[in-house]
Amino acid sequence: MKSISLLFFMAVITATAFSQPVTGLSGWSIFLDQGHSQTENQGLYNYSEAEKVLRIGLHLRQMLLEQTDIDTVYVARSTDNDNISLSQRTDLANFLGASFYYSIHSNAGAPATNNTLMLWGANGQGVEKTPIGGKKMGDIMIQDLTASMRIPTIGSRADSPFYGATTRTTPYLWVNRASNMASVLSEGGFHTNPTQQQRNLNAEWKKLEAQSAFWSILRYHGLSRPKVGILTGITSNVESGRPINGATITVGDRTYTTDTFESLFNRYSTDPNELANGFYYLEDFIPGASLDVSIAAPGFYPIQRSVNLNDTTFTFLDVPMVSSVPPSIVSFSAPKANGTPMVIRFSRPMHRDSTLLALSITPALNINFTWIDDLTLVGQADHLQNETEYTVSISTSAEDHYEHKLASPYSTVFLTAPLDVTPPNIVYSYPANYSYRVEQQPILSFMFDERLDPTSVNNSTVTLEGPSGPISGTVRYFERGTRSVIQFYPSVALVGNTPHHMTVNATVLDVAGNQMESALEHVFVTGESVRNYTSLASFDAGVAAWWVPQQSGSTTGIVTEQTSRTAETTLTNPITGSTGSMKLAYGWIPNAGSWLIRQYLPPTPTGNNPRFTSSGLLETYVFGDASGNLFRFMVRDANGHLEGSPWTTIDWLGWKRVQWDMRSGQAVAWVGGANGVLDGTLYTDSFQMTYGFNGASSGDIYIDDYRFVSITSETTSIETKDDGRGTMDEFALLQNYPNPFNPSTQIRFSLLTTHHARLTVYDILGREVAVLVDGMMQAGTHQTTFDGSNLSSGVYLVRLQAGDQVRTMRMLLMK
Repeated sequence: MKSISLLFFMAVITATAFSQPVTGLSGWSIFLDQGHSQTENQGLYNYSEAEKVLRIGLHLRQMLLEQTDIDTVYVARSTDNDNISLSQRTDLANFLGASFYYSIHSNAGAPATNNTLMLWGANGQGVEKTPIGGKKMGDIMIQDLTASMRIPTIGSRADSPFYGATTRTTPYLWVNRASNMASVLSEGGFHTNPTQQQRNLNAEWKKLEAQSAFWSILRYHGLSRPKVGILTGITSNVESGRPINGATITVGDRTYTTDTFESLFNRYSTDPNELANGFYYLEDFIPGASLDVSIAAPGFYPIQRSVNLNDTTFTFLDVPMVSSVPPSIVSFSAPKANGTPMVIRFSRPMHRDSTLLALSITPALNINFTWIDDLTLVGQADHLQNETEYTVSISTSAEDHYEHKLASPYSTVFLTAPLDVTPPNIVYSYPANYSYRVEQQPILSFMFDERLDPTSVNNSTVTLEGPSGPISGTVRYFERGTRSVIQFYPSVALVGNTPHHMTVNATVLDVAGNQMESALEHVFVTGESVRNYTSLASFDAGVAAWWVPQQSGSTTGIVTEQTSRTAETTLTNPITGSTGSMKLAYGWIPNAGSWLIRQYLPPTPTGNNPRFTSSGLLETYVFGDASGNLFRFMVRDANGHLEGSPWTTIDWLGWKRVQWDMRSGQAVAWVGGANGVLDGTLYTDSFQMTYGFNGASSGDIYIDDYRFVSITSETTSIETKDDGRGTMDEFALLQNYPNPFNPSTQIRFSLLTTHHARLTVYDILGREVAVLVDGMMQAGTHQTTFDGSNLSSGVYLVRLQAGDQVRTMRMLLMK
């Protein structure tokens, strides 16, 4: 890191070497703080906020020095290699005694969000800090920057009230709080907005933002801006609205060619068709001149325009261009079975009637077609024949909106799937057969390898029985792609440490009408604990406290248009009766190399991010998409370390409780000096997702009822291992000996005090088959014999209960 003196040498350039046509700034100096350092705060396409604002500051410095009599312009950074901390910047500005502190930034948020914002220093009541001047500058800059970028604005705001810190006595932002001079921070658009970020990549776009700030500084001092002659704008495809790469704008003997993959975008993408901004910028024309402008681009009709330059600001000339390329078929997706769509996508918006008249299918099919934005034709086929070849043809009489005919006749053949005669099969169930320590209000889940006929699923499809009989609940059905799931939600908590029998009845049908071959029957044993819940986020009131994934600089490898965080009110946790959840949609860039979604929760205010310790569990309910992608919890501990849970593979469809037992104090170290140990008081950093091996490239999950769980007492279904010898000095049920057995076996147990004890044997269906002990028993060790002569081979469950203490274990009868 460079010393203050070296920074001073690098950053200070006086105006003596340049002409100074605008007077009135003599004796005034400005410190330009280009926010962050190096490549910090990555935006889309691996281009950082720090890289952008560095260049805006350098352009602004040059304009001030060359065009005014300003005393001195300081900049915090001169190259991408400079690594200057936030406190170093304000310390340097204070040391140098600059007249004004201007911190240049861009913002982050949801992909669809893009606006300008100015933040000046104030206390929680909106009273500006002294010395004043930041509000005045912010009020001017917000007008100029918004007009120059041509995007919406949040406005010029006092920083503490803006962040909800209404009780603060000092400014909220460090740059406003720590600087000894008037100050303001700007947010020039969002580097997480795809349109804005593609413009940010352009070299002259940074000059446009700097030019706007230059004019604001002059107006701040009551000075008239020098007359200008700047022509700028966006070239785009009139049909799609997409900016055009390689468009040439010619004025006399001067030209500007918009960015292309070869000239710029190859640094940020391997896909030649991914990025485009269509931006051009021509300056130094005679102010107020009348210009003849020619615009040409490969594959588009050339355009001529005349424009009179505005001599006080930018002259914007946006140019929509008409493609000269005939339309073609971009993609065709064939229906494989009834109920699946046929999708035809065109390269240009099509004339609907002429296209449908030009389309034919052999053998004839009656398909109801609908259009999506005139680019995509979707047909639903309900009468396809199995194992049949169909030919889809589109003649050249199909026209686009500009009467261009289809480039060439189109024809394709698709083969429908064989007749489905395979019954639906359960590929995943929860709880698994013979599961122990199952929660007392579980979500019973049965995932199938294909879509089901929803009408064959009802409240009698799944049944659950305990020792006292049937347990009521609700059945729901979900499907995603080729997978489906049936879930059962018990209406009451189950009895702890008790066998339960669940059944999926064989009345279930797939969409082809095939019925399950046989019912599925599982037995599981509940655990028992006293659980105290502290809600960390219920999501009933929305998700506004959580950043969108793109706001975190750690988020990487995503398709931003497919990635979002939104509030959901229709798909919520049925166990708790929740009314709101968080929907996390994602898309992964296939060859990105690293993938992470950091769904971040800021640490303040603490009401939105409660504190907890490692003495319990983190728990949330996740509606999975069976994608094979990964999910985990991430916390920050008292040492500032970021420590996480192990990754959980999202291999389920539907709702499931996901837990991280922190009681061991162990964690997975992430960044920030993390050491894998949970130290002191903790708070939530984020939920995280990453691309799993062979995981789905896109999808969505839902998160609900995030909470901290403390367990004050726990008597779980423990299988005690023993070889049949030795003594016990606790309440315990030892493994039977021998095991497996035929036909009899010895069962030992011990009691701490004299108590009424009941020792019961159940079969795998949860039915009681023998009561071995039922009465008062003395404290100490006891042994009894179980004879299975009249029983069939299989697994049997033994349950010991004395008062509120319960133990269970399994034994195997083999004949």
